[in-house]
Amino acid sequence: MKSLKYIFVLILVLACEEVVEIDLPNTNPALVVDGFIKISKDNADVASGIILSKTNGFYDTQIEYVGSATVRIVDLEQNTSYEISQSTTGVYDIGFPVFEVDKAYELQITYQGETYSSTSTYIPTASIKDIEISGESLFDEEQTLLVVNLTDPPKERNFYLADFSFGNLAVIQDEFYENQEVAFPYFLEQKDLTELEVTITGIDRNFFIYLTQLIDQSSDNGNSRGNPFGTPPSELTGNIRNNTNPEQQVYGYFSISQFDAEIIEFTNE
Repeated sequence: MKSLKYIFVLILVLACEEVVEIDLPNTNPALVVDGFIKISKDNADVASGIILSKTNGFYDTQIEYVGSATVRIVDLEQNTSYEISQSTTGVYDIGFPVFEVDKAYELQITYQGETYSSTSTYIPTASIKDIEISGESLFDEEQTLLVVNLTDPPKERNFYLADFSFGNLAVIQDEFYENQEVAFPYFLEQKDLTELEVTITGIDRNFFIYLTQLIDQSSDNGNSRGNPFGTPPSELTGNIRNNTNPEQQVYGYFSISQFDAEIIEFTNE
Protein backbone atom coordinates (compact mmCIF):
# COMPACT_ATOMS: atom_id res chain seq x y z
CA MET A 1 0.00 0.00 0.00
CA LYS A 2 2.87 2.32 0.85
CA SER A 3 4.55 1.57 -2.52
CA LEU A 4 1.37 2.48 -4.37
CA LYS A 5 1.28 5.77 -2.48
CA TYR A 6 4.84 6.63 -3.60
CA ILE A 7 4.03 5.71 -7.20
CA PHE A 8 0.95 7.95 -7.09
CA VAL A 9 3.02 10.87 -5.76
CA LEU A 10 5.63 10.32 -8.50
CA ILE A 11 2.92 10.42 -11.18
CA LEU A 12 1.63 13.70 -9.76
CA VAL A 13 5.12 15.26 -9.84
CA LEU A 14 5.72 14.17 -13.43
CA ALA A 15 2.29 15.49 -14.44
CA CYS A 16 3.05 18.87 -12.88
CA GLU A 17 6.26 19.16 -14.92
CA GLU A 18 4.48 18.64 -18.24
CA VAL A 19 4.40 21.84 -20.33
CA VAL A 20 0.89 22.69 -21.44
CA GLU A 21 0.26 25.41 -24.02
CA ILE A 22 -3.20 26.90 -23.93
CA ASP A 23 -4.79 27.91 -27.20
CA LEU A 24 -5.30 31.65 -26.91
CA PRO A 25 -7.59 33.55 -29.27
CA ASN A 26 -5.82 35.26 -32.16
CA THR A 27 -6.40 38.99 -32.28
CA ASN A 28 -5.68 41.37 -35.12
CA PRO A 29 -2.13 42.72 -34.76
CA ALA A 30 -2.00 46.36 -33.68
CA LEU A 31 0.55 48.94 -34.78
CA VAL A 32 3.31 49.76 -32.29
CA VAL A 33 4.98 53.18 -32.70
CA ASP A 34 8.29 53.84 -30.98
CA GLY A 35 8.25 57.54 -31.80
CA PHE A 36 10.79 58.84 -29.29
CA ILE A 37 12.94 61.24 -31.35
CA LYS A 38 15.98 62.31 -29.32
CA ILE A 39 18.22 65.19 -30.33
CA SER A 40 21.66 65.79 -28.85
CA LYS A 41 22.13 69.00 -26.88
CA ASP A 42 25.78 69.09 -27.93
CA ASN A 43 25.52 68.96 -31.71
CA ALA A 44 21.79 68.86 -32.56
CA ASP A 45 22.18 65.43 -34.21
CA VAL A 46 19.11 63.17 -34.20
CA ALA A 47 20.15 60.12 -32.18
CA SER A 48 17.04 57.98 -32.73
CA GLY A 49 14.32 57.42 -35.28
CA ILE A 50 10.73 56.21 -35.51
CA ILE A 51 10.42 52.43 -35.18
CA LEU A 52 7.27 50.69 -36.40
CA SER A 53 6.32 47.14 -35.52
CA LYS A 54 3.23 45.03 -34.84
CA THR A 55 1.97 43.25 -31.76
CA ASN A 56 2.39 39.48 -31.82
CA GLY A 57 0.87 36.42 -30.22
CA PHE A 58 1.46 35.39 -26.62
CA TYR A 59 3.95 32.65 -27.55
CA ASP A 60 5.67 34.58 -30.36
CA THR A 61 9.17 35.85 -29.60
CA GLN A 62 10.01 37.46 -32.93
CA ILE A 63 9.27 41.16 -33.50
CA GLU A 64 7.57 41.88 -36.82
CA TYR A 65 8.81 45.24 -38.06
CA VAL A 66 6.75 47.33 -40.44
CA GLY A 67 8.67 48.34 -43.56
CA SER A 68 5.77 49.21 -45.86
CA ALA A 69 4.51 52.39 -44.18
CA THR A 70 4.83 55.99 -45.29
CA VAL A 71 6.11 58.23 -42.51
CA ARG A 72 6.13 62.03 -42.52
CA ILE A 73 7.01 64.81 -40.09
CA VAL A 74 5.09 68.05 -40.59
CA ASP A 75 6.30 71.43 -39.36
CA LEU A 76 2.93 72.83 -38.26
CA GLU A 77 4.10 76.44 -38.20
CA GLN A 78 5.55 76.39 -41.73
CA ASN A 79 3.12 73.73 -43.02
CA THR A 80 6.09 71.86 -44.49
CA SER A 81 6.12 68.07 -44.81
CA TYR A 82 9.21 65.85 -44.67
CA GLU A 83 9.05 62.20 -45.73
CA ILE A 84 11.20 59.99 -43.50
CA SER A 85 13.01 57.03 -45.09
CA GLN A 86 14.25 53.78 -43.55
CA SER A 87 17.84 52.87 -42.75
CA THR A 88 16.75 49.30 -41.92
CA THR A 89 13.37 47.60 -42.04
CA GLY A 90 10.96 49.34 -39.70
CA VAL A 91 13.46 52.04 -38.62
CA TYR A 92 12.52 55.40 -40.14
CA ASP A 93 15.39 57.80 -39.41
CA ILE A 94 16.51 59.46 -42.64
CA GLY A 95 15.26 62.90 -43.71
CA PHE A 96 14.36 64.64 -40.45
CA PRO A 97 14.06 68.44 -40.51
CA VAL A 98 16.14 70.70 -38.28
CA PHE A 99 13.96 70.71 -35.17
CA GLU A 100 13.47 73.96 -33.27
CA VAL A 101 12.89 74.12 -29.51
CA ASP A 102 9.29 74.79 -28.41
CA LYS A 103 8.02 74.32 -31.97
CA ALA A 104 5.15 71.90 -32.74
CA TYR A 105 5.44 69.01 -35.19
CA GLU A 106 3.04 66.32 -36.38
CA LEU A 107 3.82 62.69 -37.06
CA GLN A 108 1.82 61.20 -39.95
CA ILE A 109 1.85 57.47 -40.75
CA THR A 110 0.05 55.72 -43.60
CA TYR A 111 -0.08 51.93 -43.35
CA GLN A 112 -2.36 49.37 -45.03
CA GLY A 113 -4.85 52.03 -46.11
CA GLU A 114 -5.14 53.60 -42.64
CA THR A 115 -3.68 56.87 -41.38
CA TYR A 116 -2.23 57.55 -37.96
CA SER A 117 -1.10 60.84 -36.44
CA SER A 118 0.20 62.55 -33.32
CA THR A 119 1.66 65.92 -32.38
CA SER A 120 4.60 66.87 -30.19
CA THR A 121 6.48 70.01 -29.23
CA TYR A 122 10.27 69.87 -29.21
CA ILE A 123 11.16 69.94 -25.49
CA PRO A 124 14.59 71.21 -24.31
CA THR A 125 16.54 69.53 -21.52
CA ALA A 126 18.63 70.50 -18.55
CA SER A 127 22.42 70.37 -18.68
CA ILE A 128 24.25 67.76 -16.65
CA LYS A 129 26.57 69.73 -14.38
CA ASP A 130 28.25 66.70 -12.82
CA ILE A 131 27.52 63.22 -11.45
CA GLU A 132 28.67 62.17 -8.00
CA ILE A 133 29.43 58.49 -7.28
CA SER A 134 28.99 57.06 -3.80
CA GLY A 135 29.03 53.50 -2.46
CA GLU A 136 26.46 54.40 0.18
CA SER A 137 23.06 52.73 0.17
CA LEU A 138 20.18 52.77 2.61
CA PHE A 139 18.99 49.23 1.84
CA ASP A 140 21.49 47.17 -0.14
CA GLU A 141 25.26 47.23 0.36
CA GLU A 142 25.79 46.22 -3.27
CA GLN A 143 23.96 49.23 -4.67
CA THR A 144 25.81 52.32 -5.87
CA LEU A 145 24.37 55.75 -5.17
CA LEU A 146 24.60 58.21 -8.05
CA VAL A 147 23.71 61.88 -7.57
CA VAL A 148 23.05 63.69 -10.85
CA ASN A 149 23.34 67.47 -10.60
CA LEU A 150 21.40 69.35 -13.28
CA THR A 151 21.25 73.00 -14.23
CA ASP A 152 17.50 73.50 -14.56
CA PRO A 153 16.46 75.79 -17.46
CA PRO A 154 14.13 78.69 -16.56
CA LYS A 155 10.58 77.48 -17.07
CA GLU A 156 7.43 77.17 -14.98
CA ARG A 157 7.80 73.38 -14.62
CA ASN A 158 10.21 70.92 -16.22
CA PHE A 159 10.06 67.14 -16.58
CA TYR A 160 12.85 64.72 -17.44
CA LEU A 161 13.52 61.09 -18.29
CA ALA A 162 16.76 59.78 -16.77
CA ASP A 163 18.39 56.77 -18.45
CA PHE A 164 21.14 55.00 -16.51
CA SER A 165 21.71 52.35 -19.22
CA PHE A 166 20.80 48.64 -18.98
CA GLY A 167 17.10 49.64 -19.02
CA ASN A 168 17.38 51.60 -15.74
CA LEU A 169 14.88 54.43 -16.20
CA ALA A 170 13.50 57.10 -13.88
CA VAL A 171 11.32 60.17 -14.35
CA ILE A 172 12.03 63.51 -12.66
CA GLN A 173 10.10 66.73 -12.17
CA ASP A 174 11.53 69.95 -10.75
CA GLU A 175 8.60 70.63 -8.44
CA PHE A 176 10.91 71.81 -5.66
CA TYR A 177 13.84 73.00 -7.79
CA GLU A 178 12.35 75.31 -10.42
CA ASN A 179 14.93 77.53 -12.16
CA GLN A 180 17.85 76.28 -10.05
CA GLU A 181 20.16 73.30 -9.74
CA VAL A 182 18.50 69.91 -9.34
CA ALA A 183 20.22 67.13 -7.35
CA PHE A 184 18.68 63.79 -8.35
CA PRO A 185 19.73 60.59 -6.48
CA TYR A 186 19.53 57.15 -8.06
CA PHE A 187 20.50 53.72 -6.65
CA LEU A 188 22.22 51.59 -9.28
CA GLU A 189 22.25 47.80 -8.89
CA GLN A 190 24.71 46.90 -11.66
CA LYS A 191 28.04 45.49 -10.44
CA ASP A 192 31.62 45.54 -11.72
CA LEU A 193 31.13 48.49 -14.05
CA THR A 194 34.05 50.38 -15.53
CA GLU A 195 31.94 53.11 -17.12
CA LEU A 196 28.31 54.10 -17.48
CA GLU A 197 26.44 56.50 -19.76
CA VAL A 198 23.80 58.66 -18.09
CA THR A 199 21.28 60.48 -20.28
CA ILE A 200 18.84 63.20 -19.21
CA THR A 201 16.03 63.91 -21.70
CA GLY A 202 13.48 66.72 -21.57
CA ILE A 203 9.83 65.60 -21.77
CA ASP A 204 6.44 67.26 -21.35
CA ARG A 205 3.91 66.67 -18.58
CA ASN A 206 1.76 64.18 -20.53
CA PHE A 207 4.76 62.06 -21.46
CA PHE A 208 5.92 62.23 -17.82
CA ILE A 209 2.57 60.78 -16.68
CA TYR A 210 2.66 58.07 -19.38
CA LEU A 211 6.21 57.00 -18.49
CA THR A 212 5.47 57.04 -14.75
CA GLN A 213 2.58 54.60 -15.27
CA LEU A 214 4.59 52.44 -17.67
CA ILE A 215 7.63 52.17 -15.37
CA ASP A 216 5.35 51.38 -12.41
CA GLN A 217 3.58 48.64 -14.40
CA SER A 218 6.88 47.14 -15.56
CA SER A 219 8.21 47.10 -11.99
CA ASP A 220 5.00 45.47 -10.71
CA ASN A 221 5.51 42.70 -13.26
CA GLY A 222 9.05 42.12 -12.05
CA ASN A 223 10.65 43.75 -15.07
CA SER A 224 11.93 47.28 -14.76
CA ARG A 225 13.97 46.94 -17.94
CA GLY A 226 11.94 47.20 -21.05
CA ASN A 227 11.06 49.24 -24.06
CA PRO A 228 8.82 52.11 -22.99
CA PHE A 229 7.36 52.35 -26.47
CA GLY A 230 6.49 48.74 -27.11
CA THR A 231 3.34 46.93 -26.06
CA PRO A 232 2.69 47.92 -22.42
CA PRO A 233 1.85 45.32 -19.72
CA SER A 234 -1.77 46.49 -19.73
CA GLU A 235 -3.96 48.76 -21.84
CA LEU A 236 -1.98 51.99 -21.48
CA THR A 237 -2.99 54.58 -24.04
CA GLY A 238 -0.29 56.68 -25.68
CA ASN A 239 -0.75 59.71 -27.91
CA ILE A 240 -0.99 57.99 -31.32
CA ARG A 241 -4.38 58.15 -33.04
CA ASN A 242 -5.81 55.92 -35.76
CA ASN A 243 -7.70 58.50 -37.84
CA THR A 244 -9.27 55.92 -40.16
CA ASN A 245 -10.48 53.57 -37.42
CA PRO A 246 -10.53 55.43 -34.07
CA GLU A 247 -11.62 52.27 -32.19
CA GLN A 248 -8.46 50.42 -33.23
CA GLN A 249 -5.84 50.27 -30.45
CA VAL A 250 -2.45 51.83 -31.24
CA TYR A 251 0.50 51.37 -28.89
CA GLY A 252 3.44 53.65 -28.27
CA TYR A 253 4.19 57.34 -28.05
CA PHE A 254 5.46 60.24 -30.17
CA SER A 255 7.81 62.74 -28.55
CA ILE A 256 10.55 65.07 -29.75
CA SER A 257 13.06 65.71 -27.01
CA GLN A 258 16.50 67.16 -26.45
CA PHE A 259 18.96 65.16 -24.34
CA ASP A 260 22.24 65.68 -22.55
CA ALA A 261 24.57 62.76 -21.82
CA GLU A 262 27.67 62.08 -19.78
CA ILE A 263 29.84 59.01 -19.40
CA ILE A 264 31.13 58.36 -15.90
CA GLU A 265 34.01 56.07 -15.01
CA PHE A 266 34.21 53.79 -11.98
CA THR A 267 37.45 53.16 -10.17
CA ASN A 268 38.15 50.29 -7.75
CA GLU A 269 39.51 51.78 -4.55
